[in-house]
Amino acid sequence: MRTVGFKSLVGATLLIGGGFALAQTPQPTTPHSSPPAASKPDMLKLTLTDEQAKSWIDKRVFSSDGKELGEVAEFKRAPDNTVLELHADIGGILGIGEIRVRVTPAQFQLVKDRVVLNLTEEQAKALPKVSNEK
Repeated sequence: MRTVGFKSLVGATLLIGGGFALAQTPQPTTPHSSPPAASKPDMLKLTLTDEQAKSWIDKRVFSSDGKELGEVAEFKRAPDNTVLELHADIGGILGIGEIRVRVTPAQFQLVKDRVVLNLTEEQAKALPKVSNEK
């Protein structure tokens, strides 16, 4: 009786173990294909309502290297609320000496309570300048 139980246990172990071995069999690899066009940064579509856009004004802007650069000044949007560009006031101290730069949607992310650029501090300072007069 004890032998039958042991044989059953060994058989079950081999059966289960064989399943794991099959699961670990490497699959043939294929070359990695490029991501679909919709995931490319230049294809991003960000939309904000008037209320949402206003809620981001004066939020802090950070570079990809973690440095606080300034704050959001405004969003330029299309009639369908698609964000065309973000204007940020960067540099300066207490608003003196700051410059307003143009940032495309592919160059930033809205993260919780801040805007994070996909650019370093130096790259951000080289962004196209815009007039902060309306």
